[in-house]
Amino acid sequence: MSDPDDDSLTQVMSCEVFGTLRLHPWFSDVGVEEDFYSLCVKRAQAYGWTTTLHSAGSEPASIRWHHAEAAQDWSQDGRVRRLAALEVYPAAPRGQALPVLPMTQVVADCLGRVGEVRVSAYRYGLPVHLAAGLGADVVDGDAWFALSSPGASVRAEITAQLPLSVRRKVTHALREQNALHPGPVRPASPSTSGESPALSWTWPVRLPEWSPSAVAWTTSAVCEALRETDVRHTAIRVDACGGDSPSGD
Repeated sequence: MSDPDDDSLTQVMSCEVFGTLRLHPWFSDVGVEEDFYSLCVKRAQAYGWTTTLHSAGSEPASIRWHHAEAAQDWSQDGRVRRLAALEVYPAAPRGQALPVLPMTQVVADCLGRVGEVRVSAYRYGLPVHLAAGLGADVVDGDAWFALSSPGASVRAEITAQLPLSVRRKVTHALREQNALHPGPVRPASPSTSGESPALSWTWPVRLPEWSPSAVAWTTSAVCEALRETDVRHTAIRVDACGGDSPSGD
C-alpha cells in the first residue's frame, strides 16, 4: 500500500477491513488460485465500476475507479487481523461522490466469498478534494436505515484525521444524520489514530446496523462534511464497540 508520507496519497482512495476470517473448508480444495486483488477486479467489473478489459480512454462511462494495489492476511489463527486492503485511483467523478459504498461492497463481497467474516473495523483513506458531488448514500441514508431492525442497532466509534478548525463542522454534520446519535467528540487514542501526524478525533455513535452499507454511509457523511473545506485527504476509521462484533455480511 502507499507510503503515508507520499504526496501522491492525495490522489488515492483505500479501504481496509479488520476482523477474523474462517476460510470455507472447500476453499483450498477446488484449486482456486485467486488472490484478493484478482477477486476484487473481477467483482468490480461485474458491477461495472471498474475494468481491465479496455484501454485507457475507452472505458465505459460507469467506471468509478482504476485498481492500484491490494493486500490480504487470511491467517487461520482466530486473531483480529487486517484481512484485506484495497487501494484505487478514483476516476473523474463527473459530479459524483467518491465511490465509498461501491468500493466497500466489493471488498465485503470478496471476503464473504472465501470464508466466514466477522468484521471489527473498517478504515478508509479518502481524497476529499476529488469528491465532486453529494452521494445518494448520504442523502437517502436516514430513510434507508430507518428500515433496519430495531434490534440491529450497535454502538460504534468514528475516528477521523482532520484539523481542529473543521471539527465543529463535522460534528454538526454527523448530528444531522438522525440515525447516528453521535456523542461528545474527544481526541482519538493512539491505538485508533495510528502514527499519522494529523490530529485525530473520535465520535461515539449509534449505527442502525453493522453492515458494509451502514459503515459506508457513515464514512460518506464525514467526507461530505469535509468536501467544502481545505482538507485534501483524510483517514476515517469505523470501529464496532464491544468484543462481539457482528458479521460483516
